[in-house]
Amino acid sequence: MSESEVETRGLPTNVKALERLTLGEILERYGREISPTKRGRRQEISRIRLIRKNPISAYSLTNLTEGVVAEFRDQRLKVVKPSTIVKELALLSHCVGIASRDWGYPIPTNVFAKVRKPSVRDARDRRLTAEERQSLDKACRKEKSELYSDIIQFAVETAMRKGEILNAQWKHIDFKNQTLHIPITKNGCPRTIPLSPRASAVLRKRAAINQEHRVFGISERGLRKGWRRLMQESGIKNFRFHDLRHEGVSTLIELGLSVPEVALVSGHQDFRLLARYVHLRPENVAAKLAKLTQASQE
Repeated sequence: MSESEVETRGLPTNVKALERLTLGEILERYGREISPTKRGRRQEISRIRLIRKNPISAYSLTNLTEGVVAEFRDQRLKVVKPSTIVKELALLSHCVGIASRDWGYPIPTNVFAKVRKPSVRDARDRRLTAEERQSLDKACRKEKSELYSDIIQFAVETAMRKGEILNAQWKHIDFKNQTLHIPITKNGCPRTIPLSPRASAVLRKRAAINQEHRVFGISERGLRKGWRRLMQESGIKNFRFHDLRHEGVSTLIELGLSVPEVALVSGHQDFRLLARYVHLRPENVAAKLAKLTQASQE
């Protein structure tokens, strides 16, 4: 690329020019050109807007140091969770990397990649008790709609993510072979999962009610509002919709499926990450041990 072409594209031709280029400016370009190509573009663009309001966005690329980034990290830790900081630092690191590799900015080092990340201890082991499940079923009936009850049962039976459930379409379901194809996933790897008899029963019931292309015919916003009402009505505390995925994975393990079989359903490519979703009930394991012991003595 010639120097005139560089100037036409608005790229700095030397390190000194970086003194006039701020982090906020490359974040703005990143949000305009890169973020729209991502599946999580809305969340990322919202995150960029928030960071651009932070004093760190006013720093020029030559004045960004590990110390500046560390101070940004520590100040943010006072108001948000470590997992949020990790996401913000990852975004900033990728932004600077793109600016250096693809946009031709002569950035000598990526300070966001070098700074120490806070430890994230957000693993959850929340599962529904039998009493809570009854309260949740009662709350669903009070809503005078079987939709929420069907979605909850389907979520537990399939261990699918919320977005996967909401995007499920009739054309992806094979009732003959009892499978559901999921073409768009969080990790970008499509998968086809087996359906349990209860999951298939939910789909057959929905087929008689809803003829739209999407199985459940509800938006993410609609489900979020409905879930909030269900939690208030049922009196259940500290339980998220995503916890139904934990419930589903743990139930599959308790039923006797192997880890690879559960991973086929849940879509986990790393068995270590899958382990974070497995929270077995000791009483269920004790009952299984009793059955195995009895079988071995017969």
